[in-house]
Formats: sequence, C-alpha cells, structure tokens
Amino acid sequence: MLKDELLRAVKEASFERPSEVQYNCIPQALNGKDVLCQAKAGSGKTAVFVLSILSQMNKDTSPLTALVLCHTRELALQIK
Repeated sequence: MLKDELLRAVKEASFERPSEVQYNCIPQALNGKDVLCQAKAGSGKTAVFVLSILSQMNKDTSPLTALVLCHTRELALQIK
C-alpha cells in the first residue's frame, strides 16, 4: 500500500519483508485509522509512522509538514 518510491527506498535499504508490527500497523495507518502499537526496541515501530506519514504526503503541496512528538531526545535524533 506504500507509494512506489517508498517501496524502492525500502528495498534499496535491503529490507525484504516487514516486521510483525509493521505488517499489522502500516495498513491501518494508511487507511486513516489511529494506531497505537507496542513492541520491543528494534522491531520497526519508528518505520511504521515514518513510512505512513511519507506515504500520505502530497509532494505537490508546499511546504511539506509533519509533527512528530517524542518522549526522549535520543528517539528524536533517531527519527530525524
């Protein structure tokens, strides 16, 4: 359900298949549902919202804006 350019980028980063949390949550987010997920560190939770946000943005609209709130500076730097 992701845009073609995002799928290409994911494949170029050598990811072959989504993690369980990504498989379950990305389709819900892309369908406009609120998503609350909990999983172990390193399971791909950040990719859930980043890919969902990027896939829903219209690059013809300027400026592109998304607000991501983080509870730690470390997580904010990782997302940036």
